[in-house]
Amino acid sequence: VEVPLERFAGQVVEVELAALKTTGTGRLLFGDPTLQVPAVEAPASPKARAAVLVILDGVERRDLPPWSDIETPHLPSLSELARESSVFNAHRVPSTLVSAVVASLITGRSPREHRLTDTGAKLPEAVPTLGGFAHHASIRGAMFSAVPTSFAPFGFARHWDKFEAYPPNTGALAAQPFVDAGVWLTERQDNEKRPAILAVIHARGGHPP
Repeated sequence: VEVPLERFAGQVVEVELAALKTTGTGRLLFGDPTLQVPAVEAPASPKARAAVLVILDGVERRDLPPWSDIETPHLPSLSELARESSVFNAHRVPSTLVSAVVASLITGRSPREHRLTDTGAKLPEAVPTLGGFAHHASIRGAMFSAVPTSFAPFGFARHWDKFEAYPPNTGALAAQPFVDAGVWLTERQDNEKRPAILAVIHARGGHPP
């Protein structure tokens, strides 16, 4: 027996199987009833033309969506992203040092491997980074940092097509890395035949570093 349920689409319904009558000479058995839904092929996702990694420094997690206990109307884009994306609630940073955390994000290695284990350490030349991977894959890459611990003296400027630093004493606004990254991404998309682009933004959040 097949019973179409199209008219109940979008509703929560209860399906009950019952024998309304019998001839008295036998028994009725319902054998493993199943609900069959027509297979719908998922639409193919287009290849990403650009990837942007944003590292926000100096901000408490409880102040950001989706972890904030209060509404955050001043962060509409971040709120929408949190609603539509995967959130890793169990994530823990690999170090208490900002430079070590950023190094792990752009190398995929632990502090023991990339050796940024103290405040004066520099990322070794031999450790590959996202900038290097992008360069070898013919992907245009740029990094914009407003946090001194990820400036060039600590080894973070290597292999990028563009590296821009914003020292605190220049008076640049906290949003300047985002503005410049947006300009750079737009120019690359308009001018480059190969649209693959990578931008890394290390921005200061709640307070200057």
